[in-house]
Amino acid sequence: MALYMQKFEFIEKARPYKEFIDFTIKEWLTQKNLNNKHLLKKALFPGRRMRPILLLMLLTSENELKAFCDSNPKYLNDCIILELLHRASIIVDDIVDNDTQRRNESTYHILYGLSNAILISHLLVSEATKLLSNASELTAINFNQVYNDMCKGQMADIRHDKTLNSGWDVYYYQVLKKTNSLFELLFSVAARRNNKDNLKFNPSSIGRIFGNIYQMSNDFYDSKSSIIKSRGDKTKYTLNFNLLVSIGMDFDPTIKRLVNNKIGKTFTQQEYYSVVNQIYSPEISNISLRKIEEEISKLKNELRSAPKHWTSIINDLCKLINNSVCWDHKEISRVGY
Repeated sequence: MALYMQKFEFIEKARPYKEFIDFTIKEWLTQKNLNNKHLLKKALFPGRRMRPILLLMLLTSENELKAFCDSNPKYLNDCIILELLHRASIIVDDIVDNDTQRRNESTYHILYGLSNAILISHLLVSEATKLLSNASELTAINFNQVYNDMCKGQMADIRHDKTLNSGWDVYYYQVLKKTNSLFELLFSVAARRNNKDNLKFNPSSIGRIFGNIYQMSNDFYDSKSSIIKSRGDKTKYTLNFNLLVSIGMDFDPTIKRLVNNKIGKTFTQQEYYSVVNQIYSPEISNISLRKIEEEISKLKNELRSAPKHWTSIINDLCKLINNSVCWDHKEISRVGY
């Protein structure tokens, strides 16, 4: 009940921001003169809008939201840019991971075909670059750096650096880039609004660590889903490089050998269950949970010099994420293998 109430309270707090962002994206879409506009719309709706919501929350209060955006329209372009990049990355991520579902809905390439998915992902990035000239603190330089990091993180997800001894190092320093780079950007944009040259805290570091927590928690949740999904999957056995896999590689040399050779590829049934029997275990789950808690501790240290309203927003989010992860941890321990 406490977890449900936390989710409900945050959703209610975020609702006006989400509605404002949804309206802004719809208005932007109406100005587009494209033959396949419906495919672009399907790529953008529905959406949780986590990144643009967080940007606006850091910039202004709910009561001042409309007045702020009316007088600072460039920040709305920032919101659209963040969402366009994020949605492009989702489409590519689902294609690369051979995922047929995302949050219980069919993935874009399953619904509209692989060719359309690839082209729409390119179009989303192209449209984001067009908005740069009317953005606030965003420039072609930091935009390109973020997009570069996202691509590198995605590449590491499927072809990680086998010369690194630690699976955790690959995950933490390479794979997480595909998520934390966007958060790093949005926190930097929010921080520089009124303090262009006199920042007393490190917004990039806050964004990077928060992005780590966000992705690691998602991986933890997806791992729980994978347990249930894999039990019903009798034909195809694949494994993506995620939080529990990276820790499992360091936990058991057998897992490391199999993952290095087969990550992103099809396993035999025997190979697959040999790996998941170890990965989806209470031991690996406990280590994963501690890794997330370590990141939350780092974030709290970084927030000591941040604006008070930043600390309040991020603490609420981290509390919600941490409690959700603890619940998933119990489910993994309960379902097991």
